[in-house]
Amino acid sequence: NQENAAPAMVRGLLTLNIVKPTRISSIEIELQGKATTSSFEGVGARRIEVTEQHKAFSASKVFFQAELSPST
Repeated sequence: NQENAAPAMVRGLLTLNIVKPTRISSIEIELQGKATTSSFEGVGARRIEVTEQHKAFSASKVFFQAELSPST
C-alpha cells in the first residue's frame, strides 16, 4: 500500500562535459523504478524460471529549458 510507504529520496549529480561550443535546448532527467521478481516452477527437466517486472515509479524533471528566440 503506497499510502503507508516510508518516503524515499534519490540524490545525484548531473555533470555535462562539453568539449566544444554546443547549443542546448533543454536538460531533462527521467527516473524509473522497477521491481523484478524471479521464481522457479516445476521440477527437473520441466523446471522453468518465471520472471515478472513491474514499473513502480516514474518521474521526470526539466532542469533547463532554453527560451525560444524569434527567427530573423
